[in-house]
Amino acid sequence: MLEDIYGTFTGYPFQFNAKLESDNPELQKMMEIGWRSARLCAMETYMDCPYYEQLQYIGDGRIQALVSLYNSGDDRLLRNALNQMNYSQQPEGVTASRHPSVTPQYISTFSLWYICHASRLHDVWW
Repeated sequence: MLEDIYGTFTGYPFQFNAKLESDNPELQKMMEIGWRSARLCAMETYMDCPYYEQLQYIGDGRIQALVSLYNSGDDRLLRNALNQMNYSQQPEGVTASRHPSVTPQYISTFSLWYICHASRLHDVWW
C-alpha cells in the first residue's frame, strides 16, 4: 500500500530578478512555468532535458543562456557553456555539437551556433 509520495526540486540556484506586469494572470503563470523549466534544465551545465537527454547542446544552451541571463542577471552558466564549447574545439576549428560528452558528436552547423553564443558576451556586458 502506497502511503506517501513526494518530489524534490533540483535546479540551478538562479535568483529570479525580472519583473512582468500584466493584467492577464495567465501571462504570470506562463512566466512561472517557463522559469521553473529553465531552472530544471540547468545544473552544473545547461542541459537539453533533465529527464531524457542530459547533454549541453550549443543551440539549446544559447536559448537557455538568454533566458537565465535576462531573468536573473547570473552569467556563471553562460560563461561555463562558452568555456565548455571552447574546450571541444578541434584543430580545424569545428566545435562539438554538445559538450561535455563521453561520445563526441560533430554537426558542422552547430559550430556557427557557438559563434552566435559567443556573441552573447555583449549581453553579459549590458
